[in-house]
Amino acid sequence: MPGTTSNSIIDHAVEFCGDIRLKGSLKIDGHILGNVFSAKDAETQVTIGQSGSFEGEVHAANIEIKGAIKGNIFARNSVTIRSTAKIYGVIHYGSISIDGGALLECQLMEWDDSSIAIKQLEKTDSPPSKQTPTTIDVR
Repeated sequence: MPGTTSNSIIDHAVEFCGDIRLKGSLKIDGHILGNVFSAKDAETQVTIGQSGSFEGEVHAANIEIKGAIKGNIFARNSVTIRSTAKIYGVIHYGSISIDGGALLECQLMEWDDSSIAIKQLEKTDSPPSKQTPTTIDVR
């Protein structure tokens, strides 16, 4: 139905290659090689479960990471990083919470609406412009 959101799960036995356009919530327990894009202004939630792994870009309002991700994270609202997480890439965040024990080899960049536009269903895949990174290694 138009206007409704849904909850989706990629099971631990699933490997998916391609892009996902998201309007609801998504839990990844399997492996994704591709990108997740959020619908415009949607309150989307992406959770990468402890058995989940992801290679690509993920764009959502809220992102929780318990598994492994290699790529860029764009969280308009919040990123929650659990102790079992392994992250390699760049994290753009509105707010961030990091549990002790997480492995981060990444840059942390505070969300800035003037320089970063969340990739939405209506937008092209052009890269964000002008960003000044803050590098933090947490081991």
